[in-house]
Amino acid sequence: LCRDCGFMYINPRPMKQILWEYYRQEDCSSGSVYHALTEGSRHVRLTAERRDFLIRSVGTIHGISTSGSLLDIGCSTGDLLYSLDLPGWQLKGLEPSGHAAKIASSRGIQIIPQDLESAELPEEAFDVVVCISILEHVYDIKIAMSIISSIVKCSGLVIIEVPDSTKPVEQIGEFYSFEHLSNFTRNTLTRLLNDFGFEVVEFDCNVSVPNLRVCAKKCDTGIISRQGTVDDRYELLTALSNYKQARHKLEKSII
Repeated sequence: LCRDCGFMYINPRPMKQILWEYYRQEDCSSGSVYHALTEGSRHVRLTAERRDFLIRSVGTIHGISTSGSLLDIGCSTGDLLYSLDLPGWQLKGLEPSGHAAKIASSRGIQIIPQDLESAELPEEAFDVVVCISILEHVYDIKIAMSIISSIVKCSGLVIIEVPDSTKPVEQIGEFYSFEHLSNFTRNTLTRLLNDFGFEVVEFDCNVSVPNLRVCAKKCDTGIISRQGTVDDRYELLTALSNYKQARHKLEKSII
């Protein structure tokens, strides 16, 4: 836990090469995770939430123009891109998993088969960049954010979603997964965006899971002073303590 800003990260962590190999395996890739796709299922609800927030954000800031470019980083099988009704827009997905990319391509989605940290993407190429459940996984958060900042046009938008580390849920699958190298709060996510030239426009209030979903706008000058947020490290430490107790009770009940 950073003594300066309260940012929480895993240390030590798996080697970068091992993580890359892990994500590229079919049985570990995002496209291989089972999602119920029936009406009202968790995955269907989440996709609709994300779609609605994205469309509203684009409409509020830019107006829904007849053309634009959007990149979904870590698009998996393309559910979000497939759900978007943006006629005239160029929609692309960045996805390192061959299994997931193949499914997305079969749905007519243009796929860039690379991971974020090693991707070669043109500068200022996109009006909107979507990054859902990705930043917590990247090995070097500064490299990842530098790439995102470089590919978004001036006054363009980034839509980011990450787990909210102040709202952990005790569950069989560990909430603070070993895959999540970075753990965000509202404060540390805002600071990160500000440090890379993005001004927070809105945090989504309609999030049905313990996640942070935010829309931020790239400043024309690329430089922005940090937006005032409440230091939430005490809230985070309290949540961690409560989670450990709840997790222990869950384990005992299962045993």
